[in-house]
Formats: sequence, structure tokens, C-alpha cells
Amino acid sequence: MKKNQKQKPNPKEEHSNTATEPSLKAAPPTDLKVNKKNRFIADSMLGSLARKLRILGFDVIYFPEVDDRHLHDLSLREKRILLTADRALHNYSSGRRVSSIFLLEDSDEKRLIRLFNTLGLREVTLNPKESRCPKCNGEIKTCTKKTLSGIIPQSIVQQHTQFYRCASCMKVYWKGSHWRRIASMTRRVEARLKKGG
Repeated sequence: MKKNQKQKPNPKEEHSNTATEPSLKAAPPTDLKVNKKNRFIADSMLGSLARKLRILGFDVIYFPEVDDRHLHDLSLREKRILLTADRALHNYSSGRRVSSIFLLEDSDEKRLIRLFNTLGLREVTLNPKESRCPKCNGEIKTCTKKTLSGIIPQSIVQQHTQFYRCASCMKVYWKGSHWRRIASMTRRVEARLKKGG
């Protein structure tokens, strides 16, 4: 699919760059159904991961500039799993009734494997009819070529047969090079998951 400073909640907590095992603090089982009904909120360091999760069909909200306390409060209020690469935020939130997953891997592919392993997910599907808008997290609907006249270049319209449009921001998508890269990554992630990570 083609795609067209932080404030610490507790400044006394020391932030470390030393990698440790990411963890998911206990939460009521009803909050952690292992399917695409899982809803996430990603911190400012995981914007690229948020976009990939949206393409995979997950509801992920992401704000590039918002303080940690707001992320924590929003996670709690909307019952979203917090995804963070910030140890202080993870420790703060997971100790205050928020399900938080700490991801310190150095690539989105590795982060996806860690995340899905943590949630016990072994199969990953990439279906454009289930995808969400990577830009705004809105729902994506199929659309006809007729509705795209003057919106995208005619050469693109002629090259592709299927098009999708975000119901919120109206951005148009098609299966271009970006989609092929995501599809290839998804196959690698699923192969690793089936091997146990």
C-alpha cells in the first residue's frame, strides 16, 4: 500500500538505554483478547511501528508530540495497550493499571515479533479490506476508479485495478511498492512467530 521534548511522568526515575526483556503487566483477560480487536497507543518513538500495525489492521493511536502523562491517561481511559520504547514511561504506567509493553528492538520487524510473541499471536494476516489508514488510523474502504478522477495521476489509475480510500482523511491507497515491502515483512514475521520467535 503506497503511503503518500518528552516530559517524564516522574522525573526522579532514571531512564536507561540498557536493553531488558520487554514485559506486559497483568491485566484482566477481557482486555487482552489476542486478535485484531487489540487496541494500542504508541509513544512518540514508535511512529513507524504504529503505521505498520495500522496497515495490519490494528487500531493504533499515535501522537508525535504529547507528554507521557497524557499517554498514560489515554491508555487507561480507552483501555488501550501502551507500546513504548521509554523505560520510565513503561515502569510508571505498568504500575498504575495500564497494560504496557516495553519495546527496545532496533527495527520494526523485530518489534512486531516481540509484540506478537508477548500477546501470544502466531498468525499475522495482511488484508487491505481490514487495514486501517496508516496516516490517521481511520477505516479504509474500497473505491472505484471513477471516484478518483482528478485525485490521483491517471497513470496510477491505469496501472492498478484495486483502490482504497480512508473514510476519515480521504487519502487514497493502492498496492504499490510500499504494500509489497509490508507483505514481504509480514511473511518474515509470521515465519519467525511459527518458529517460536
